[in-house]
Amino acid sequence: MLGFLTPYADVGLMLVSLEFIASLAPTVWSQFKSKTCSVPLMSSVGTTLGLVVIVLFEVSLGLHFAAAAGLASAVLWSIVAAQRVLYGGGKVAR
Repeated sequence: MLGFLTPYADVGLMLVSLEFIASLAPTVWSQFKSKTCSVPLMSSVGTTLGLVVIVLFEVSLGLHFAAAAGLASAVLWSIVAAQRVLYGGGKVAR
């Protein structure tokens, strides 16, 4: 039914990953400047691991552009996890 999307899967998934990167980058930068992290460690670690699994599937399917963008997104999420470990909770909204 959606077979017409198949030729565009690599580029489409890459664009979605790039959007995720664009939305996460300001958080990473803001937390770096303030030396605080409001993202729970389990969220950032879980997201990183999930993205790595997705990247492995994308590579196995030959979706190399999507895999590269997904890996970049996983790296950003791992930076968020590292910020949580290094900076601690800081000012967490409760």
